[in-house]
Amino acid sequence: MERTDWEVFQRYKHAPGHAFSNNIVTEQDKDSYQRIFAELVNSVEFAIAKNSFNNEFKSWNCRFYRDGGIQGQRPTDLWASIINDTADSFERFPQVYVIANERGLEIGFSVSIHEDDYYNADLKLKNREIVPLINAKLPRPDSDFTRKLETQLRQVGNWFFAKKNRLSGKSDFDSLSDLLAHLKSRDAGSNGGGTIGRFYSIDDIFDENSTFSLSSTVNETFSIFLPLMKALRKTNSDSTYLATKLKLISVESELETENYFELGSYEDARKKTLRSIVLRRGQAGFRNQLLQAYDFKCAITGCDVTEVLEAAHIVPYNGELTNHIQNGILLRADVHALFDLRLIEINQKYEIKISDQLLDSEYGKYDKLEIRLPKKSGDRPSLKALEARNSKI
Repeated sequence: MERTDWEVFQRYKHAPGHAFSNNIVTEQDKDSYQRIFAELVNSVEFAIAKNSFNNEFKSWNCRFYRDGGIQGQRPTDLWASIINDTADSFERFPQVYVIANERGLEIGFSVSIHEDDYYNADLKLKNREIVPLINAKLPRPDSDFTRKLETQLRQVGNWFFAKKNRLSGKSDFDSLSDLLAHLKSRDAGSNGGGTIGRFYSIDDIFDENSTFSLSSTVNETFSIFLPLMKALRKTNSDSTYLATKLKLISVESELETENYFELGSYEDARKKTLRSIVLRRGQAGFRNQLLQAYDFKCAITGCDVTEVLEAAHIVPYNGELTNHIQNGILLRADVHALFDLRLIEINQKYEIKISDQLLDSEYGKYDKLEIRLPKKSGDRPSLKALEARNSKI
């Protein structure tokens, strides 16, 4: 791997998408891409061999091929990483990673991918189920585990603490404890992200006086974060939860195209339960619209636990036309039930009215507050629908 190899990132920065499959990238430059990629892969495999026992870890990478690029595309960067052997259900996170791009090398630890980097809506929804499971396993900011890791990081120096990677060393937080506090807070929710890394410019790597070694640096990084990687391993309960969620997604897909359904005796009780949960939460398309509009939070409580958020109708369901975003409000399951029972109502000023029966309960604190409204006015509850509902109280 030479300094001149790095020039391919800039040379093909604005090349058309299928630059590899259309032979726009020269044979010589394909060799340069290949040399960089091989070094990245070798560095993570070296670190695994040095630190991994009983096949606890494995390598993962961007699946680059010399003659095809990445699915025929020219890469904007190349990367390789180390993941837990149980990480597939966690979308292959967390990772110790190394990324090469036109600016240099980024090497570090990533908790998960921020949802801003997902373009597929289904992947965003899946990510929102996985991220809380991972973040819940993170050590507390004030724990002995965190203090020990923070000490190690200070001794090495030059770390950045950010919401995302691929940002060339830009810090969003001053310390590891600040980053952990963010990831475990309501502000982070289930959006994902969280990176601890170091950035090396091309001069840092190839300067004639440089002592930089890619394999040594990746190995050192993996050694530092190995205890944290182990702490974030998937458990059996995680597997059960995620398997159930995948089944729910499958059932939602079936219901998306159905106007009605009948359950025959051949269906087991589990599938009946799953289908009833889906129907209760609202058909997939309607519910997904409300999840996006309300930023995945209950309009009354602010709860951001996706699996208990439901699509509530203002005017009761009466066919597909009533599955309109302006006839819906995203509510936590218990609040949805009370809304259906008219023990919680919302007036035409978007104010919450708690029934006298509930004023002395935990729900009383929401009385006379305004609901959380979608940012887009076209997604907000219809005032006519609210008027029609309230006229029947």
